[in-house]
Amino acid sequence: MDHILTALEINKSAIELVNAIRFTFKDATEQEMLVRCCRGLDGKEIYMYVDRSRLQTLKSRTYTQDQFVADFNINKKQALEQLFYQPLTDAKISKLMITDPVSIYEIHSNKPVGIRFMKFVRDL
Repeated sequence: MDHILTALEINKSAIELVNAIRFTFKDATEQEMLVRCCRGLDGKEIYMYVDRSRLQTLKSRTYTQDQFVADFNINKKQALEQLFYQPLTDAKISKLMITDPVSIYEIHSNKPVGIRFMKFVRDL
């Protein structure tokens, strides 16, 4: 990860951006593409690229209610991260007042693709 931050001149203190990159670009091929596409861009532009990649992933994958419920019952944090496709902290997850995974999935399914977790929580 350090080589990506160095190549893109991203400060390690940009925690949200660093975590988003770490979460979204997991393999070497994806990381190389990120560096190739974002070299020379500022932090805001890089974040926009990361967010577009996140949206592409959300639109191209299938995460069924049954998968989500099963994952939620094993590991709530990982299931929510997969549903929203973004890294989440325990502090953010603690703000979610709904505990039923079926309800969470159904509400999420009626929101725009790509809704961020904290917006989802605020809109409840």
